[in-house]
Amino acid sequence: MKFVILYLIAFTSTITFAQTIRIADNNANAPTGANIYTTLQAAIDAAVADDIVYITPSVTSYGNATVGKRITIKGVGFGITEIAPRGSSVGILTIVNSSNGTDNISGLILTGFSFSTITFAAGTGSSPYNNIVADNITGGSFNHTACLPSATDNLTIRNSLINAINLGFCTGTSNVKIYRNINNVSFDIRNSSNALFSNNLFISTAQFNTEGTSAGIRIENNIFSGSGDSFYRLVDALVINNIFYGKTPNGATSPFHSNTFSNNLVLNAFTFPPTASGGPVNSGVNNITGTGPLFTSAPVTPAYNSTYDYTLQAGSPCIGAATTGENIGPSGGLYPWTGNLTLKPSNVPVITEFGNSGVVPQNQPLKSNIKAKSN
Repeated sequence: MKFVILYLIAFTSTITFAQTIRIADNNANAPTGANIYTTLQAAIDAAVADDIVYITPSVTSYGNATVGKRITIKGVGFGITEIAPRGSSVGILTIVNSSNGTDNISGLILTGFSFSTITFAAGTGSSPYNNIVADNITGGSFNHTACLPSATDNLTIRNSLINAINLGFCTGTSNVKIYRNINNVSFDIRNSSNALFSNNLFISTAQFNTEGTSAGIRIENNIFSGSGDSFYRLVDALVINNIFYGKTPNGATSPFHSNTFSNNLVLNAFTFPPTASGGPVNSGVNNITGTGPLFTSAPVTPAYNSTYDYTLQAGSPCIGAATTGENIGPSGGLYPWTGNLTLKPSNVPVITEFGNSGVVPQNQPLKSNIKAKSN
């Protein structure tokens, strides 16, 4: 019981702005008491606006859950080897604009856990899906299952490792920010407006589909590593300051037109602007082709490895060559990073070692050694 008390004190002392911290804990030795729940869904159901739902590290996934209120769902994060193989893991997390017709989803924060799928679905309310942030998470894809009853605005996905974003099913998605992520597969943001893809590492078969997008697509300071085409259908996009590392800035299918390609570096021999199809020509200036970016130790690969170092060496043609005079690639731009992008522990203190003296004399204090770690 001393372990539980100390743990909760450490956790609550770092977060003082929430109404209540709800703890989901499915471990066999989980404590009982107020605000502790054996399932993630029970913790979400009990939460009210601005509460924090904390997913206790476990070797067992917390399964599927639905959220339709403005709360924070927070896991332990990543990279804490002392507690492996425990982690904060969920299955399908379904986001609805309201689960009871009263609560409002706008302002939802998701951070520090792994997932299989995050799905936007219709709820019982009419409020918009605004100001949703996913930070430092890892897993499968973000999807729409059907046309939503209201718009999705100001969606941010950052500092995460994900497979795909498929939000082009219906109209109404706007002001999407995707930055500082490791991205594996594809991005479908058709019928969207004002989408920013900045300072990401795109690997494997990462391709974009912006067909029907109204305006404001910016793809800047990213790395496209692997082989083949970087884009699928791309229209009216600004593509600047990117490193195409094995992949080329071509469109795999029509329409691929009216895009601006400037100050990009392409490892392979390539002729700018890319050939357009289905509409007006592509344009652009100041691109560098047929030369490498001089990364410290990162091969051309369609796979991610945490040991790769994407820091630019001295003499790299990317240094100072961006449209702003900064670096081409993710070490420049709006959200710069160097080295390699890695998922991190959250700022929740996690006890990594707990021990005592073994034999305790009668009526004498218990001497314990406790070590904790946080980001």
